[in-house]
Amino acid sequence: MMIVIDYDAGNTANVLRALAQVGVEARLSADPQEILAADGLILPGVGAFPTAMQELEKRGLVSVASQSISSIATIQMFRRSTWM
Repeated sequence: MMIVIDYDAGNTANVLRALAQVGVEARLSADPQEILAADGLILPGVGAFPTAMQELEKRGLVSVASQSISSIATIQMFRRSTWM
């Protein structure tokens, strides 16, 4: 499942609606365990990203997102290497 990271910024409703429109199962979450278990992550953009980073840091989600991204990247690299 795709997780849209909830940090009270970005247009999460439209992101979720767009994902549903193209058939992607996704949910909004700030739960570290759900983020770590996600198949993919979306961090909706905002105009003032320094403020968004402050909110992510306040919620303890910067390190969680980094861990998850590293894990997902490793899985994707493994999958690609098995194709060749």
